[in-house]
Amino acid sequence: MSQTALIVASADAKSEAILDAIPAQQSVLRANTRKIWSVCREMVARRSPICPTAPAVAERGAIKDPNFPAERSIYNRYREIVGAWRDAYKSIHILQYEPALDYGFNSDDLRELDVGSKIKLKALGDELKMLRNMNNSLKQFIAESIRINSEPSLGFEELSAELRNWLEYVERRRFLFDDVGLKISKYTVVNTIIMDSSLLEKIRLWVGVSQPEKLLE
Repeated sequence: MSQTALIVASADAKSEAILDAIPAQQSVLRANTRKIWSVCREMVARRSPICPTAPAVAERGAIKDPNFPAERSIYNRYREIVGAWRDAYKSIHILQYEPALDYGFNSDDLRELDVGSKIKLKALGDELKMLRNMNNSLKQFIAESIRINSEPSLGFEELSAELRNWLEYVERRRFLFDDVGLKISKYTVVNTIIMDSSLLEKIRLWVGVSQPEKLLE
């Protein structure tokens, strides 16, 4: 099995584990996960791999399935499985840029040279191979240790527009705003969402907070 095939097989195994962790009763979540898995695999396993970002996956999936999850949904609810295939893409991308030459010299190459030249060329070949190995190790370290954000950056205008819509929503839902701050009033319908998860996630991204570890209960 080639290195590329091994990388794809590893991503399949991770996807299977993600799917198995979803309760059987959450049939829609499981079905969408399978759809996203299939599209991501198609993008990464092709001869010229395509990075499976949320927008790219949503666009390709919608071509075959009009009920395919939207970009926002993929980014918010299915980022784990997309992340597994994005890691696979990075690993394959590194393999494609590895030098194809061995930089070694066999006896036929050195037959016509004197002893001194043979020694020098052999030493040069050994040094080139060592440098290539160091370079490959560094690329692998970067791929495994540095998180590359392949999602589109959040623009100020986009965030401003969504916050403006949210303020209008707050007024329609009869929240109370006084000198202290924004509150739920006695007229607010029970279980009204204060802020949807998509906007909250964008605000976290904007201020650099990726995990809601310290939200008040």
